[in-house]
Amino acid sequence: TDGTIASDLSGNGNNGTLSGDPQWATGRMDGALEFDGGDVLTLPADTMGLDSAVGTVAFWVNMTGVVGGINTIWWGGDNTTGGGFGPENEMHIMVEQPGNFWNGGEFGFWLLGNPNVHLHSDPEKGDAAAAAPVSPFLLPDGQWHHIAGTWGNEDGKAKLYFDGQLLHEIPYLTNTSYPLSNIYLGQMANGVRTFTGLLDDVAIWNRALSAAEVAGVVSEPPASITWAWDFNDGLPEGSEVAGVSEHSEDEGVDGS
Repeated sequence: TDGTIASDLSGNGNNGTLSGDPQWATGRMDGALEFDGGDVLTLPADTMGLDSAVGTVAFWVNMTGVVGGINTIWWGGDNTTGGGFGPENEMHIMVEQPGNFWNGGEFGFWLLGNPNVHLHSDPEKGDAAAAAPVSPFLLPDGQWHHIAGTWGNEDGKAKLYFDGQLLHEIPYLTNTSYPLSNIYLGQMANGVRTFTGLLDDVAIWNRALSAAEVAGVVSEPPASITWAWDFNDGLPEGSEVAGVSEHSEDEGVDGS
């Protein structure tokens, strides 16, 4: 790549650190980040102050297949050992591999709660962690798609959105909230279930966006964000950049 830092466009200084060999690539709008299954973007979650009580994560993703098993796009929790739903506090958005309960390409937003929440791109499955496919939306079609997950909504539900439309919602209850003190793009906390594909315009809020706000994020770059990474860092100098806020003159790639 051109560097090891993905700049936070929000102005809050929460730049992400790249590991492995992710490549700067052409995105939905300007730049994107390409993961090959051995790459990860680690966000400075200990300074971000996000927790499991309320929040939103959103991004554009492009996949042509499900490579190497379950693909984790986003993971947040209070530990570095979570790899799915074990005893650890965690939430994650992932893409399923083909198997007994999956066609392959279904995506989901799973949250540790009381009970645990399983939001599927196949809403007719209900909240079951594993059930036979009914009518799933499959992600890997080589096109750009927008995914957003919200939790801590006023109606007490966690929600999964696909291309700006509410896809699945389930009541979300927690006995005690936990900090999302570790956040990764491209893998689970323990380094497994890695992601192969393209990511663009990742944004995180410390509140739950409404359905209208999620639809607005899809139609144009959001005007108000808590943190955001558009991966334009690898564009050649002088390229036009369209992000959610202006780059400062010295913002860009460190470690190049």
